[in-house]
Amino acid sequence: MHFSNPSPFIPGVEVIPHAGTTPETVAASRELVHAAGKQTAVVKDVTGFVLNRLQYALFHEAAQLVEQGIATADDVDTLVRTTFGFRLPFFGPFAIADMAGLDVYNFCYKSLQTGFPERFATPKILSDLVEAGKLGTKTGAGFLNVPAERTPELIAYRNKAYVAMQKLLDELGPAPIN
Repeated sequence: MHFSNPSPFIPGVEVIPHAGTTPETVAASRELVHAAGKQTAVVKDVTGFVLNRLQYALFHEAAQLVEQGIATADDVDTLVRTTFGFRLPFFGPFAIADMAGLDVYNFCYKSLQTGFPERFATPKILSDLVEAGKLGTKTGAGFLNVPAERTPELIAYRNKAYVAMQKLLDELGPAPIN
């Protein structure tokens, strides 16, 4: 199991079985984590684990932007916190992509590829979905296959969640970093 720091407050835990782990052990591990009030994701045992690979991919790009003088560390933190990071307590990257439109993501990748052909190559899974007409919530099919008739319910939840998050941030005030 891979907990995140500070583990008493972070609700997600990676459960990472290896080749010799039995399904019963995985189930017992998940039950233990759920009993502690946390959520699990069962992922394959790969170098860096899934969580770290995602986190360090973001940090790598952020560090490059700062090193190249494109943005300051403070500006990058502000953009992450107040834009896509604001969404992440409620939606993961696939739900966000489905709501934005997979055709939009596909277009943006093509734009990014003009400057960074290797770093931002369009993921095959994305181009395959777009070619199949699966564009996310607007078509009822995408990464998560949210039925189109549930889109209004999803949008209402999203809006309510974002308003509640902003109220919490207003109540807490800025983090004591600067």
